[in-house]
Amino acid sequence: MPKPTPESVDAYLAGLDAPHRELMSAILDFALTEFPGTTTTIAWKKPHGNRGRTQSRGSYFY
Repeated sequence: MPKPTPESVDAYLAGLDAPHRELMSAILDFALTEFPGTTTTIAWKKPHGNRGRTQSRGSYFY
């Protein structure tokens, strides 16, 4: 049975074991600090960053 999609980035992080949670939290914190205006969402069951995304322009990180 496939894993359910997490409701939020915090829920995703809570489901990770401690070493992975610490690493992913550090990566997300870095991206949000270094790239103002970036938001995070869940897509394809994983956290994704969104910076100024419109239908034709912007950038994502996974």
